[in-house]
Amino acid sequence: MKINTQKKRIKETVLISMTDVMFLLIIFLLISSNFNNSKGMQVKLPSAKSQQQANASVIHLMYDENYNLYLEDKQVDWNELPLRLTTLHEKKPDFTIFIRADKDIPLENIVKLMDVVKLSGFQKLYIATKNAQ
Repeated sequence: MKINTQKKRIKETVLISMTDVMFLLIIFLLISSNFNNSKGMQVKLPSAKSQQQANASVIHLMYDENYNLYLEDKQVDWNELPLRLTTLHEKKPDFTIFIRADKDIPLENIVKLMDVVKLSGFQKLYIATKNAQ
């Protein structure tokens, strides 16, 4: 039994599949883009050639040029910082502390801040830097 087949020429272009492909490309580019997720007030960050991206489970600790401390966008005093960090560690023990310190802050103050963070129980901490070209 022989089946008759005919070759038909395409007379018009269907753009639906092309628009689907373009839409998927746009979605892919938006998802894979690197967005700036810095929170709170702006500080002048020191630069570094090696950087790591912070993960989603972080607690932000900022130290600005006026020597003010901010824990999750709320100003805290040096005296109440250990208690606040210990309380946070009890609620979120596996979170990472993300320190954003102004580049003009003396190293001694940053080391003191890191010491307070470690003594409160947190073991993982990062210091924010900007990319050095």
